[in-house]
This record gives sequence, C-alpha cells and structure tokens, in this order.
Amino acid sequence: MFDTSYVTQPDAMNDLRTGYNSRRQFVALHEDHIFTPQVVNAFRFGIYRVVANTGLTFLSGNPFAGDPSFGTVPGQNAATTGVTGLTTFNGGLDGATNYHFHWTSIQAYDDIGVARGQNSLKFGVGLERMRDNILAASHPSGEFAFNSLSDFLTNKPFSIGAEIPSTVNERLPSNHSGGISARRLARLAQPQRKSWPSL
Repeated sequence: MFDTSYVTQPDAMNDLRTGYNSRRQFVALHEDHIFTPQVVNAFRFGIYRVVANTGLTFLSGNPFAGDPSFGTVPGQNAATTGVTGLTTFNGGLDGATNYHFHWTSIQAYDDIGVARGQNSLKFGVGLERMRDNILAASHPSGEFAFNSLSDFLTNKPFSIGAEIPSTVNERLPSNHSGGISARRLARLAQPQRKSWPSL
C-alpha cells in the first residue's frame, strides 16, 4: 500500500503558502503451511513506514518573501516578527518552524498450532524493530518579538532568537538524539481443550 497527501493554505498575511505533506508505505506478507492435519504454521512479515514534513512554505502572494536580502540570518530569508496587538509575520520562505518525522516499524511473527484429540496448543514468537527519527528547526530565519508598536518602530525588540545555520543537519542517523530506536520480542503459548469433541 502506498499513499501520499499534501495540504497547503495561505499564511496569515498571504505572503506565502504554508503546509505539510505525508507519505505512508506498507507491505505485508502472510504464509500458512499445513505440515499435517494436526500441525499448522502461520508466518507474517510486514514493514510500515510513515514520513511527515510540517512547516513547509511555498512562494505565493509576495515575491520578496524569497529574497534573502531581507534576512537577518546569513543565507536565510526574512525573520518571524511578532508585535503585541498585531498579526504575527511568520517569516519568509523556509523561515517557519518545521519538523521532519520518519517512523519505520519492521515486524515478523511465526505461530504454530498443534491439535491432538480434544487438546490443542498454539505457540509462537513475534519480533518488532521500531525507528523514529525527528529533525526540527525552530525559526531557522530568526525570530523577533516586540512588546509594542512603538518598540517595533524604534527597533527595540524584547527578544531575538535564531538557529545557527551550520548546526542544522539535514541527514540524521537513527541513533541521533532526535531519534528513538526500540526492539520488542513477544512470546505466546496458549493451550486449549474442547469441552465437546464436535466443536
């Protein structure tokens, strides 16, 4: 199975279009094998992967949103600017806080059922490996906050924040501090007895 979705919408000032995308991939295999009328084996294997990107920006109403000459961080576009009482300007192209999620689950299960007369026993094992990697950038073009319109007009920000461009790594190994890796092992043993042979 494979599906992809995209969502875009104008930002608050119609300078850019913002949005997110996601992609889901899933494959599953199942095989049953009858050794004898009393012994049956079922094997299942699957891989499930989801990739989601949020905080995406696209040029739309204002071509200057993609002009780095308006930026405060080298190589970036205009910074996010918030003034108390006014609509926040969410920054230029690629300036919004963004997240990139990559989650993968690999699973395998093997079950064997044995029946003898009125008694049966089902036992099996399941293995799963999960990997979750996240890359997040908070306001990569910078962020300015002003307490009032007069502070904004006289260039007196209350706070300034920005990512250091060289510290943002676009490729993450699975053991990166933003990632989680886990393994799971499950075992099953389930005896059953029929009350009546005809059931």
